[in-house]
Amino acid sequence: MNTGKNLEFKAVELEDIDRISSYTKMYGENSCQHSPVSMYSTFEKYGDSFCIENDLLYILRSKLCDDTYRVYLAPIGANKKAGFSRILEDASSYGKKVLFFTLTEDSMNILNSIFPNRFNITERRDLAEYVYSTEIMSQFSGSKFSEYRRRIRKFGKLYGERARVAQITKSDFEEIITFEAAWVQAISEPDTSQALELEKKMIANQLAHFDELHLSGVIIRLDGQVKGFTYGTPISDSCFDGIIQKGDRSVRYVYKVLTQEIAKLCLSDNQFLNTEEDLGLKGLRESKLSYGPSYLIKKYVVKEI
Repeated sequence: MNTGKNLEFKAVELEDIDRISSYTKMYGENSCQHSPVSMYSTFEKYGDSFCIENDLLYILRSKLCDDTYRVYLAPIGANKKAGFSRILEDASSYGKKVLFFTLTEDSMNILNSIFPNRFNITERRDLAEYVYSTEIMSQFSGSKFSEYRRRIRKFGKLYGERARVAQITKSDFEEIITFEAAWVQAISEPDTSQALELEKKMIANQLAHFDELHLSGVIIRLDGQVKGFTYGTPISDSCFDGIIQKGDRSVRYVYKVLTQEIAKLCLSDNQFLNTEEDLGLKGLRESKLSYGPSYLIKKYVVKEI
């Protein structure tokens, strides 16, 4: 039914996080793109704005919209069929077609069932999200992970009392930002510099509002100096989103230790850890697959024909 008005979107602000979470934790499918922390933190990149209408949450990716397409995430709530219809109505009122960037497989199937043959659907393997068992990541138990356990023991033997692992606190923020700046400078290339600078700004913003964004994480120090950090936030009652992980590659096995320690120290209430996408990077994909994900959240770009 035509409501006679457009969806009224506004940018996600800190005071909106908990309200949005009440929808995404229940209906967000454990996808990191449905995290309000992501919506808030990546506004400069995607322009994610939200609207709540008739107990459905809508997300407009305003900075991805163009003269042809108005870009959305899936509607989030109990009645997705009604939500998809409302999105098409909203885009049509602007004289535009709909582009979903991106949909999970379940959402894509719902959309296709009510609007068959109306959309071009493209799976994006580079945007699939990796979801792991917290129990496995915290212990690396079983023969499959014997080499990981060996490497973590080797980390302990190599660095001994010089190494310290702890949960992140406010007193760590300034040193994390300094470490991140040096990490970016060391690996930045002309084709990656813009994305890395955006990520650096995102990290600084998240640290500035660590508690309000319900973040928690782990820091590794060697001889008192930061050598790695990782943090994230719950995206449902069962799943934790591992937003960021950075380590000094000159410190052997630092990434294995970061992965295990965040699972041990921060995920006691979460069954799963989502480490997000591999972005099509060969080495990152190989690394993520080597941890044995419990499942992948498939993602699709869906364009109205």
